[in-house]
Amino acid sequence: MMNQNTFAAKFNFFTGIFKSNRTVRLVAVALIGFAGSARADDNLLTNPGFETGSFSGWNVVGPFLGIQGGHNSTYSAYCGAGPGDNGTTGDLFSQTIPTTVGLNYDVSLWVVGTSGGNGNNYILWDGARVLDEVNQNFGDWTQIEVRVEATSSSSTVGFGFVSNNSYNFDDASVALATPEPSTLAIGGLPVAGLAFWRRKK
Repeated sequence: MMNQNTFAAKFNFFTGIFKSNRTVRLVAVALIGFAGSARADDNLLTNPGFETGSFSGWNVVGPFLGIQGGHNSTYSAYCGAGPGDNGTTGDLFSQTIPTTVGLNYDVSLWVVGTSGGNGNNYILWDGARVLDEVNQNFGDWTQIEVRVEATSSSSTVGFGFVSNNSYNFDDASVALATPEPSTLAIGGLPVAGLAFWRRKK
């Protein structure tokens, strides 16, 4: 039969384990909440949905840009071929935004329209094409997106278009990318595993 001292020792041991696991679970919940809020839809762009009814905030290059009805909104940017354009002139709208060297950013844009068999739409990051959709036809609003890394304290993102036909663009976004759960850890334990513990609560 277990004496009183032995029982008390075992009780304190298991109580200590429970308290320790509970602390880890609470820390996991806090970190998971932080990771989820890091994204927070913090769009760095000005007038990303063209809801001013204009290109205010954007640097615009090209003769065939306009404003039309939007994606779940009133306005969108229209890019279309004009008289004498064979799909080679193209249009571009861009912004320069503050960024942090070494951090990743998610760049996205909603698009609808057709290429006319000779065209593409693309995303530029500091002058380099990081996404190129060649001769793509989007019968309904479709989101295109790419993850990029900042190499300076300011970066220029551009959305370009060349086509025989036309596209509409809307709801552009550049936001700080949320780290993958597996990249965060507590004492060598990945947050992905801690998330499982949280679900088990």
